Amino acid sequence: MRFCFTPEDAGRHKLSINIINEDGESLDPNNMPIEPEFEVALPKNVPFLTRNIVMNLQGLRFPESGIYSIDIGCDGEILVRLPLRIVQVTQGPNGETQMA
Repeated sequence: MRFCFTPEDAGRHKLSINIINEDGESLDPNNMPIEPEFEVALPKNVPFLTRNIVMNLQGLRFPESGIYSIDIGCDGEILVRLPLRIVQVTQGPNGETQMA
């Protein structure tokens, strides 16, 4: 993800990241939403700045194939809902990839 901040964004904020299923339920209610807090401060005379956020989702399990969503929010407001399509891929007898 890439965020773009302007001087109006200065201050402390709380990010919210939640992966949900088609019913709107959190994929991992014990660990989501992920809610780190961060500070935005721009140097004088800088019109904007950008920051990249990389999330490692290693070990996250999806119970079945389907359409999920990633909700990105800030300070209690959802900013965007990104679709996430999960498909199960298997390897055939000749090494070819097959979607289940």
